[in-house]
Amino acid sequence: CLSQQVFPDLPQQREVLRAATGGLVRDVIGLTAHAGTGEGVSIGIALPMVSPPRPQERRRWPMVASHVGAALRLRQALSVGQAERLQEAVLSPGGELLDACDEAALPGARQSLRDAVRRIDRSRTREGRRDADAALDAWTAMVEGRWSLVDRFDADGRRFVVALRNDAVHADPRGLNAREQQVAGWIGLGRSIKEIGYTMGLSGTAVVQAAAGAQRKLGMETRAELAAFFSPSGPRACLAELALAGEHLLVGSWPMADPARLQGLSPAEQAVAALLLAGSTQADMARHRGVSERTVANQVQGLYRKLGVHSRVALAAVLQMRAG
Repeated sequence: CLSQQVFPDLPQQREVLRAATGGLVRDVIGLTAHAGTGEGVSIGIALPMVSPPRPQERRRWPMVASHVGAALRLRQALSVGQAERLQEAVLSPGGELLDACDEAALPGARQSLRDAVRRIDRSRTREGRRDADAALDAWTAMVEGRWSLVDRFDADGRRFVVALRNDAVHADPRGLNAREQQVAGWIGLGRSIKEIGYTMGLSGTAVVQAAAGAQRKLGMETRAELAAFFSPSGPRACLAELALAGEHLLVGSWPMADPARLQGLSPAEQAVAALLLAGSTQADMARHRGVSERTVANQVQGLYRKLGVHSRVALAAVLQMRAG
């Protein structure tokens, strides 16, 4: 939302927007959806008046973005004729499993797919539509981080639900399993644990465990380090893979932040950003800088506002992304 993310720091842009649109547009709400493959889509909605999103809307939009991102990723796969290879299960609208193969045939996966189809079916009923937030909570973007559920109709008009494999594939830097790779990749895009859980159709506990596993295997102490490492322009994207004595090694060096991203930040904000990335608490930063914790808190919020983030994990991801 421009009125909250841009205009407070660049008030002149308010008049630029009005002049460019003949006064018809006063604000813009934007939605960015990541496919998890290095691609994404941004959607902007022009508003005739300043209209900051309400808390309820702020909660809904990231969930909608998760569905759009999953749909984009699936569309990319289907566009190259992989429909048959991606199909791993067929279910009735009521959740009866009619056919399954590969991982979808495992007992735990079969039950997860049944439960997901039933939740979606309930969300589609008149009763389910009465509570949009409950329906959105029930209808996650993915199932177990692997499948997207898609309606398919046969020649007689009968509806089936097909589970198509649609997990985002990330390169494995050091023994990470598939779930750890996916969670680390989403963390690199600045997603919160809750958002990742919804995107992948996993519990918050499962996401936290996967993130912790990735951190442990990579020797990282904080989630912010993991976010910086897996950011689209971060170290993982820049490392070279070498073979030495039969072992595959990843080598390279990198700054913790793209210098262009630091432009526009005051020296105090740059110092605070460095301490945040190092994992310092507000009390630690206050002692280090010789200021009050309230001053540090204000500097942190100012830093977050300028960069359009809400957490140090998102900060680490944004500072690694190449500006422009």
